[in-house]
Amino acid sequence: MQRKILIISIFIIILCCDQFSKWIVRQKLPIDKSIPIIDNIVSITHTMNTGAAFGILSNRRFFLITVSLISMIIILWGVLKYTLPGTLIVPTGLLLGGISGNLCDRITRGYVTDFIEVKYFSVFNIADAAVTIGTLLILISLIFTWKK
Repeated sequence: MQRKILIISIFIIILCCDQFSKWIVRQKLPIDKSIPIIDNIVSITHTMNTGAAFGILSNRRFFLITVSLISMIIILWGVLKYTLPGTLIVPTGLLLGGISGNLCDRITRGYVTDFIEVKYFSVFNIADAAVTIGTLLILISLIFTWKK
């Protein structure tokens, strides 16, 4: 039970941090404007992304909402049905929080607010980072589990 509470807590923290940070960016920074954080490396740049990572599947809102909902249902079903190993608690919370953060944007706005720009890479948000880190941690956990 404590593992499930921890997963849900991480999920809620990521969702709240993501939505709050996007709200601040939308309130304070016009679209396509930038504020340098680390010269020529990192900046806060307000963008609207109608697709998934790196803008793929642009303008496929219904598809992205459907995939997000199905993913969340499957993950939540697994969390409720099984006792996850300790190595999957944080990554599962990160995935749920990240998926739900971008899902909220897609449902309410029709696009995702991105704002963390890393030069020569991409513009992303806290939800994107949570999904990426959660996925990597799950893969690392599976690799080490598989070796056993």
